[in-house]
Amino acid sequence: MIRRIALFISLVAIFGSLCFATVFADDKLSVLVVADDKDKDSLHHNGELMKAVLEVFADRIAEKNFNAVVVPASARTNARRPIREILKLASDMRSPAIDVVLAVKAYNFSRKYDGGVNGGSRISGVLYQVQSPRRLAGYEAESNSWWSAPDPCAKDCIFDHHNKENQNLAGRAGRRLADELSALSIPASSGGGQTPAVMRDYTLTFLKFSDDDIYDAEEYLVIFRGYKRHSLLKHIEGRAEFWYQSTIKTERLIRNLNKMAEKLAIRVDVKISGAEVVVRKTGED
Repeated sequence: MIRRIALFISLVAIFGSLCFATVFADDKLSVLVVADDKDKDSLHHNGELMKAVLEVFADRIAEKNFNAVVVPASARTNARRPIREILKLASDMRSPAIDVVLAVKAYNFSRKYDGGVNGGSRISGVLYQVQSPRRLAGYEAESNSWWSAPDPCAKDCIFDHHNKENQNLAGRAGRRLADELSALSIPASSGGGQTPAVMRDYTLTFLKFSDDDIYDAEEYLVIFRGYKRHSLLKHIEGRAEFWYQSTIKTERLIRNLNKMAEKLAIRVDVKISGAEVVVRKTGED
């Protein structure tokens, strides 16, 4: 128990240092979708295949009601950029201000064999929070089996096969990362001109949660959008009560708690009365 309290204090200190000094009203998160092409074997950000991959990722992000932003033409160069330069580019952007970077790598492979050509792809994406900066999540999708095309299959033919496979893998990876980002609920930046939101005090009570469940739940509580601070008020076997301060509205808090439960692979019943929120673990005696 002492070890868990120490870990809890460390987590509060670490995550607390990542919070905004001023908390602003909820807005759409702005996500910069960009190629991480430092590796010379990866697809170049100016290539047509990579542009198509980034469009798919941007579409998946937009489907989750985020602002998907591509690198403006004025910022594009022929040079391959390491991730530190990409994050610097994102932090300098103001219209809109960027909250999260989705850095995408893509690789295409093909080889000639007697009678045709076969090939495959590997595409990955990593989410970074710009303000921290820190890595949030990552996902990689790879061809389950290589495509095959009989002769004659020259440059245009290979391009078309790669493009089709890339679209499929980018869709899969983009959907997964968009879901991850929705669950994290990173705070949107202020953009410099928004009105500070109302700070709310909640009492969160977790019932039938084990010590491990509580520890895992806390890791999510501190990254919900609008989070300011929290403290443990009471903890006895099967019950933990927290004071939780945030700008988050009750409807979003309920959604986030249910998403948290999905991530932890548990079932819960969430009830709220004013500022009192009760999260009861279900499905167990």
